[in-house]
Amino acid sequence: MLKTIWETKIKPNLQTIVIYVIILLIVYWCVSSEWKDQNCADLKNKICGPGKGRAYYNSHPEEGDDHDTLVKKLQATAKYDQLAVHWRMNMLVAITSAFIGCYIIGKKFPSARDVGILTIVIFLIGYAAMIQFQHHVAVPAGKQADLIAAKLLY
Repeated sequence: MLKTIWETKIKPNLQTIVIYVIILLIVYWCVSSEWKDQNCADLKNKICGPGKGRAYYNSHPEEGDDHDTLVKKLQATAKYDQLAVHWRMNMLVAITSAFIGCYIIGKKFPSARDVGILTIVIFLIGYAAMIQFQHHVAVPAGKQADLIAAKLLY
């Protein structure tokens, strides 16, 4: 039965196989990198666990931190959105949306070419929206946090 579905609904050829392998490799790399960013404080992945994300763990307040250190850590934490890698999550959403959309529209396992093209379109639209948000919200908020920190430090 699986062989029949593969031969009649997917129509395997070299292009389909190559594109789906590339898509699966991208998904694996995005999920792996995103997990490491969210759960590992260092680049060598030695300090890992819940609540130890790279963008904020090293700015965690410690018991002996003085006023200046705490303000600098607060400043670094406020810039979390600017430090986070947004394109990976957007790529995962684009691939998933493209596959599900093509599957629902075509009522069969989608061709790799269609999934690839729709992934690129969804990714570009989503990434443009994210960049727009960062430019108009996250960057000004980061600048405002820098101003507040400067006033607290001096």
